Amino acid sequence: MLLFTDGLTSGQPYALEKAAALRMDGADLFAIGTGEADKAFLERMAGDPERVLFAATGDVAKAFRDAEELLFRKSAKGTASRLTLGGVLNRAGAWAIVGLVLGIAQGLAMRSGKKVFHGLLGGLLGGLIGGALFDPIVMLVEAEWLSQLLGLCVLGLLIGVLIGITERLLRDAWLHVTAGPLAGKQFVIYRNPTVFGSSPKADVYLFKDLRVEPRHAALHTTAQGYVLEDLGTRAGSWVNGKRVTKQRLRPGDTVQMGGYVFAYAEKEKRRVAASART
Repeated sequence: MLLFTDGLTSGQPYALEKAAALRMDGADLFAIGTGEADKAFLERMAGDPERVLFAATGDVAKAFRDAEELLFRKSAKGTASRLTLGGVLNRAGAWAIVGLVLGIAQGLAMRSGKKVFHGLLGGLLGGLIGGALFDPIVMLVEAEWLSQLLGLCVLGLLIGVLIGITERLLRDAWLHVTAGPLAGKQFVIYRNPTVFGSSPKADVYLFKDLRVEPRHAALHTTAQGYVLEDLGTRAGSWVNGKRVTKQRLRPGDTVQMGGYVFAYAEKEKRRVAASART
């Protein structure tokens, strides 16, 4: 609601009483003054110095437009600041679906059921948590563009982190690169077989090493465990310093292909199951 006044309105208790009653009823009041209107009186009328606008003679329309713009900004800010459980749950649910889709995309590209499941679970959890935090972040940061940017960054980070944690918790076997261009990287075994080679189409792409052939070796999942097979290469595939054609891997084994060296590991329950079968 807009209250238009001039220099003659100052000191009217009825106007102040009426304005106070309107504010009590939840009305948003803006006071527009012209001429020599009393600023202190207008502030008491509006209840907020920011809601007092002055118009130059003959330019009252601009003051009304300014009041309308200010009212819209405050209304939008007030709406954003009203954090409700329903709103948070709706946002979390929507982003959980986005996280789910992002999570399974890589698994589908790799045609790996395990990767799809890990991505689905991690993406779902990451999107759910990130979506729930989005509105509180927007509330805490006043700049709208910055708050949305931070919210999206946190959301993306959580989706990625939760996918990684899920993969780590649910993995059965993995190879940690201890030497070579990819030193420090870890490969979780998803596909059966998992092919190692210098071809970009290999499941584990080993580049920058002329001793590694396009299809160098394959890791097979069997009832007894994981078996490494050399695919007839000249440089060979090595396990614990011994050249092998086929070799079942055990935790702690060292695997070498060209200049790449891997440390093999697997989950405890898989070791127990494999030992029981043998």
